[in-house]
Amino acid sequence: MYLEAMRMGRPCLVSNLDAGREVVNPPEGGLAVDPHAPNDIAEAMQSLLSQGAEWDRWSALARARYESRFTGDHFRQRLTSVLFES
Repeated sequence: MYLEAMRMGRPCLVSNLDAGREVVNPPEGGLAVDPHAPNDIAEAMQSLLSQGAEWDRWSALARARYESRFTGDHFRQRLTSVLFES
């Protein structure tokens, strides 16, 4: 789901305890919070749902991160290099 959101220029909220951080790379493509901290989750969601300059920056960075690392061409290149490595 992170990649679909980033492809559409939507910043993501991820846990700071799992691999979602590797995809989103907070604060580049969104925010990471402790999933056991409800106040932190609420604050991050408020930030990510509020339009403005910060959201515009996250949106552009999320889309750019997707374009630079996660398109079909990038996947194909990584897969081909692994399959045909000598």
